[in-house]
Amino acid sequence: MSYTPPSVQYELAGINGWMARGGGLTGAVDSRKGIFSCWFKWGDNVFPQWMYFINGHNSSNVERLIIRWLNPGGLFECYAYNSAGGLLFHMYSPTGIPFNADNTVWHHILMSWDLVTAGRTLWIDNVEDLFTATLIQGQDIDYTTDEWVVGQFLDSDANPFNRNFNGCLAQMYLNLGEYLDFRSAANRAKFITSDNFPVDLGSDASGPTGNQPIVYLQNPLATHEINDGSGGNFTKNGILTACATQPPLPTSPTQDFGSGVREAAFSVQVEDRRGIISY
Repeated sequence: MSYTPPSVQYELAGINGWMARGGGLTGAVDSRKGIFSCWFKWGDNVFPQWMYFINGHNSSNVERLIIRWLNPGGLFECYAYNSAGGLLFHMYSPTGIPFNADNTVWHHILMSWDLVTAGRTLWIDNVEDLFTATLIQGQDIDYTTDEWVVGQFLDSDANPFNRNFNGCLAQMYLNLGEYLDFRSAANRAKFITSDNFPVDLGSDASGPTGNQPIVYLQNPLATHEINDGSGGNFTKNGILTACATQPPLPTSPTQDFGSGVREAAFSVQVEDRRGIISY
């Protein structure tokens, strides 16, 4: 039987829903490498300008690591900064998934970066989709920053409805000390199967690299804030709800989103509610 992670909905329904660490990630160390993986599905009304998967920022709300989706272009992007606020790294997906894409379909984002070797990869639904705008080698990314937030960017002078994640998230993985080259099918298979099913990463997500990542959010709504990574638990804010579906959903073999063809999963839904949350 295929592995099906639980999911949670972070939905814009007049009330924001997000999770905050309430401080830095326990054991975080500044480094030049990283890996991010997450399953996601859009909500009913995808209208924010930016939708944040996860971000780290300092006490002045100055960002240090950003992983987000940009509307209306539909681009996925990652920014990374040093402790002085200097931009070290920016990559994005030139094709992406537009805001009007089918909101019944689950998707998968997989990315990695290495500022030592200039390695960087970005895959959406098991298809490479990468453009690198900035990459500066020889400096550490500020991972020991003051706060980490999932599903929102908390900025006192910004409209939160422009920053909230509107949709469902499942099996979020963030590793801030290692790199995998996802041009290798064997490395991608550590997170997503060749036919686009989720992979069981292990109870502490040590499966892909042999080491526990700093963030691994795999639990259902009741315990969604418990981080099975090493970086400490989060706190729920606003209203989160259980997502009605889990990755992957039955779909046609391909989905055409207008600006490119994305491989989509086709499967039989497995009834296992262990970890899908809607923000």
